[in-house]
Amino acid sequence: MARGLRRVATIAGAMFLVVLCVAALLVALGSWWFAPDAGAAAQYPLVPSAVDFDGDGVDDYTDLLDGARAEAEAAPAYDFGYYEGGYPPEDRGACTDTVWRAFAAAGYDLKAMVDADIARDPAAYAQVAPSPDPNIDFRRVGVLSAFLSRYATGLSCDTSDAFLWQAGDIVIFGEDEHIGVVSDQRDARGVPFIIHNMGQPFREEDYLAYPWAMRPTAHYRFDATKIPASVPVAFDGALPYRDQGEPGGAYDAAALRVSCYPLLGPSGAAYTTDPGLIDEAWDLLSGPCSYESGGSQGAQLGGHAAGGYSAGFSLVAADGRTLASATLSTRDDAWYREAGGAKFVYDDANAIDEFADGCIEQAREETYLAESEGRMLPPGERTWLTPEEYEGSVLEGASAQP
Repeated sequence: MARGLRRVATIAGAMFLVVLCVAALLVALGSWWFAPDAGAAAQYPLVPSAVDFDGDGVDDYTDLLDGARAEAEAAPAYDFGYYEGGYPPEDRGACTDTVWRAFAAAGYDLKAMVDADIARDPAAYAQVAPSPDPNIDFRRVGVLSAFLSRYATGLSCDTSDAFLWQAGDIVIFGEDEHIGVVSDQRDARGVPFIIHNMGQPFREEDYLAYPWAMRPTAHYRFDATKIPASVPVAFDGALPYRDQGEPGGAYDAAALRVSCYPLLGPSGAAYTTDPGLIDEAWDLLSGPCSYESGGSQGAQLGGHAAGGYSAGFSLVAADGRTLASATLSTRDDAWYREAGGAKFVYDDANAIDEFADGCIEQAREETYLAESEGRMLPPGERTWLTPEEYEGSVLEGASAQP
């Protein structure tokens, strides 16, 4: 019996050692197979672009590579959420953010270029952007793929021909599921590394060689000599934050509208033109959101929700347009915004709750309660106005214009 157990133990020990050896061999082979090879990279040097769009003395392809690599080294937290104004914070981003930031390093405003092209020819983007939304379109892989198919040179996706690949090229993976920038690093077989963001620890890696990776389905090279002169738009180096925005954006808000029924009376709303509150609302409305599948909340978003209660706030332009808004859902106590037919839930519900509650309480005290109790102060002495007062002030302002 003891001899049999010893034999079993010996066999088990031998098998364990074999497994360890095989694992070590696989790790060693993997380290070699997927490692950068300086010799291979030297065989396929970057052929500079004939264009230096931003005039910095560095050609476009090198700028694209440097911009993508800077993004990889910064390693922003993975975030594909929705942001009012379009741009996520510098320390956040997804695969598409690597691409537009690479283009920005070359001097191109990819967001402006995409937005303008969608406006020129919406039919060309109907499948990927049926409801165009400048706040998110340029961060959608399908939209970028459509744009590149129109203005970049399409190349083969055959990774066995190393000469077809060059640093600064753009690669689409799967069914418009992922996008990345080709690196100047290569493995021992000449396969180029990809600079991309899937939230992985190493943002520049031998992704094309990974057997488990998504397969490349489109491969582009952006050659500015082959596109109409009307397409390129220069990146001015400043993201469109509220005080830098163009007319018509959420940063052009004339007032903050807070709504809550029944706490704000029959009208259910109040307005303020206080710059501090508008700025605070903008910061919250432009905060990170996460896409939520399942379609719209329907009656639970906007209008009176279950139990007759509803709450929300929005930034309003001088002409009455709603520029950005957040609405409370009584179904799950989350704050939502809807854009382009999609629904997004705000990540920081507590901060929005606190802000909205404070605004509602102050507005209720200064308007609905004060009016019902006969202690209403003149509009110039209050932060909040009733809808009638605000609309009247807008009309007065319009009539005073020359």
